Amino acid sequence: MTMRILILLFLLLNSIFSFAQTPCNQVLIACGNHYFAEDDNYNNAALVVRGVFCGDSYIWTPISEGDTLQEVAYKDGEPFTGVCIDLDTNQVLIGRYEFTDGYIKKLEEFHSNGQVYKTLNYTRGIPNGPAFRITPHGLLDSFFSFDMGKRSGFYYITRDRTDWGLPPCIELGELVNGMNTQLTKPCFSDIEGE
Repeated sequence: MTMRILILLFLLLNSIFSFAQTPCNQVLIACGNHYFAEDDNYNNAALVVRGVFCGDSYIWTPISEGDTLQEVAYKDGEPFTGVCIDLDTNQVLIGRYEFTDGYIKKLEEFHSNGQVYKTLNYTRGIPNGPAFRITPHGLLDSFFSFDMGKRSGFYYITRDRTDWGLPPCIELGELVNGMNTQLTKPCFSDIEGE
């Protein structure tokens, strides 16, 4: 009986520690620079490193659907496998990033109300699987699917046309073998001159 309790306790502790989340500022690139750049003056998710050599030549940018992320992430000198989190200045979760063998596997960013804003999926840093954005009110804003870096399958895009005095519009379509089939009228076809 005691042995079973010890085994259960060991398994419980192991599962707790395997889900431990690392602060994003502890994730580095090969030369020791930060993988993420955070600006404590803003409550935006961290920017991700872009570059192919070390020194001060790296730039950090936001991530969009379809971006490939090939820079390898490290923690404690080893390719990082795990989850790192980004908190805003009020310690509210605004980003969660999952890595396997140093490559990003899943990126999630959050609105200030805790609602998921963006989810992107990867295989060794290459977009693969669903990618979507959600409004702060929980409505789907956009959806794309990727097959090893190439958009494929059905897509959904909400277009803001208020600058033209028009209501928002939704475009639906499907990409098959690089061919786009528009399932709805293009949102900007109502605008004069287009």
